[in-house]
Order: sequence, then C-alpha cells, then structure tokens
Amino acid sequence: MTVYEGNFTQTESLRFAIVIGRFNDLVTTKLLEGCQDGLKRHGVDVNPQGTQVDYVWVPGSFEIP
Repeated sequence: MTVYEGNFTQTESLRFAIVIGRFNDLVTTKLLEGCQDGLKRHGVDVNPQGTQVDYVWVPGSFEIP
C-alpha cells in the first residue's frame, strides 16, 4: 500500500477555514476533532479565538458547498 504524507514546514502564515454541518452533530463534531488533531500535529493553532483557523457552522450539508 502506498502511503502519502504531507509536511507543513512554515505554518505561521497559513490560514484555514473549516465548515461544519450542525444537522448530524454527533458525527460532525468527531470529524471536527479529527481535523483539529491533524492540524495541531503540523503546528497550526486551532484555537477558535486565534487567527489561523476560521470555523463556520451551517445548518446542514446543503449549505456547505
């Protein structure tokens, strides 16, 4: 099996937006936690009050695109 791994070398200037659906929050909350964990492992500040990640909660999946 081929494994692809990324490497962020300088994360201070990067910005991210994460869009989360409220409809099935049991699932989407776990997906958000996994996303935050992955970003943290690469040195990104995932603090909601920080400046690197913007969090957008929408009612459901139709509003995400």
